[in-house]
Amino acid sequence: MPNVGNTNGLSSVDKIIEAADALTGVADMAQRRVKQQFDRKKIQQAQAQELFASINQIRHIANTLYTTAAAAVVKNLGETQKAVLNIINSAKGAISKIAETKKMIDLVADLIALAAAINSGKAGPILASLKEVKKDTEELSEDGS
Repeated sequence: MPNVGNTNGLSSVDKIIEAADALTGVADMAQRRVKQQFDRKKIQQAQAQELFASINQIRHIANTLYTTAAAAVVKNLGETQKAVLNIINSAKGAISKIAETKKMIDLVADLIALAAAINSGKAGPILASLKEVKKDTEELSEDGS
């Protein structure tokens, strides 16, 4: 997965804010999807409440990134900004199609881990979390669920 060509991702305040925007977009999509699934009686109330709480964690960390972006800047991530944003945005697309609640919970949990890793500013955890989110979205696109 490492891509050492081009500009390193998350290497400036602007790039951290761009990632926070992408995470917020994923949280927005996830919230709409959970509401839609709940309204259609596809998920139970307890599952919806748990997912909403988890989605709010993503949103909270993204909001933290807006105010503390300078502390989260990463040197030598080994991944381009475009690759980072593509992985986050692929999650947004996958969420809009997820039919199984379990898969939604797994992806949202991995997105929380990614948001927290970005907030830490440490390349290792960010790369590990990016790998998990990418794996989830690839599996979802293969499954069609």
